[in-house]
Amino acid sequence: MANKSELHQGQANLIGNPVAQLPYAQPADDEIDLSELVAALGRRWRWLACITIAGTCLGGAISVWGSKTNGQIFSALVDTSKAPSLRRNWTQEQNAIAKLLKSTQFDIGFLDPVERPSATATQFTVQELIDNADPNRGVLKVAPAKVGKDTVPEVLLITSSAPNSLLAKQALTALLQSYQSQAKGEIQARSSTSMIPVAPQYGWVQILEPEAPVNHFGRSLALGLLGGLVIGAATALLRDRQAGREFSRRSIQQRLGLPLWLELPPGQGLDSFPLEAPKPLLSLMHSELHWLVVDVARPHPQTSTLASNLGIERGPILLKDAFKATGDKKIGLLVVSEAGFNSPEALDRAGNYLRQLGPAQAALVLFNVPAPRELQ
Repeated sequence: MANKSELHQGQANLIGNPVAQLPYAQPADDEIDLSELVAALGRRWRWLACITIAGTCLGGAISVWGSKTNGQIFSALVDTSKAPSLRRNWTQEQNAIAKLLKSTQFDIGFLDPVERPSATATQFTVQELIDNADPNRGVLKVAPAKVGKDTVPEVLLITSSAPNSLLAKQALTALLQSYQSQAKGEIQARSSTSMIPVAPQYGWVQILEPEAPVNHFGRSLALGLLGGLVIGAATALLRDRQAGREFSRRSIQQRLGLPLWLELPPGQGLDSFPLEAPKPLLSLMHSELHWLVVDVARPHPQTSTLASNLGIERGPILLKDAFKATGDKKIGLLVVSEAGFNSPEALDRAGNYLRQLGPAQAALVLFNVPAPRELQ
């Protein structure tokens, strides 16, 4: 059973088991501890914050730049049913017969006394004029007009856009004038005694109110923020992995295979605790053993203080040197480590040393730090 003692107003956790020979229960390799990911982001918060801010600023800049480069959009509608057309020069009797046949729902084109230009032919004509227009005056487009998702028969929508609103307006005006002149000229050229030209009706070409480009500033900011968070989090986790240090308490215990007897919280060291703070460890240590306080792979600045406070031998500095001090004695080991102090490889080697050494009793004393040393 795990026992907890509050040291120095609850700032240190004492975790122990008299039967310390039992190895630490290793979690499954495929387990993902979200708390460790959050802790990694906390250690590398500068990367996360900077990239998130940069992404948000980039989204805002793109939105502002887009609003400056896109001027007003000018549009016009062309109703081909009201365009210049030709009327067949029929007698009154012919008109009556055509009207009678149409009432019987015959779908025959020649029965219509008026020959109007089709929307398809008109769109082709306008597109030719657009292709021959000056491309420096704006972007001109023609397409069938729509109401919602439904296409409006016989009606075309012409749009003109440019960074300079004046250029866009001039380009649309010039295009409409060219189209109107060409449409009237073609009808006049085709007129004859049997086909009389009909002038266009009012509203044939209708210029709409100019519309400003939609500025999705809020959406751009949100996308920039989201993108910055994703990239920043990925970068922070990558940088944390590339640091070559093990910060996870779970992983440190797993690699060493030791129970955790004493854990000092972030920002606390033995020098900030009363001298008797680590003394409860003595109740867990078998008195008949020869105890050593050792480091995993490199000397920790608090190891000597811990040994002094416990009144036991400092021993060999590194765990691998404990082989030389064993002799015929049954030894116990207090292994000192710190979050972010040792590499995963060093901890794995230390775990192998422990299995080879086979101490009668061994436990882990863990110091925690809130951030990697290079960020402090």
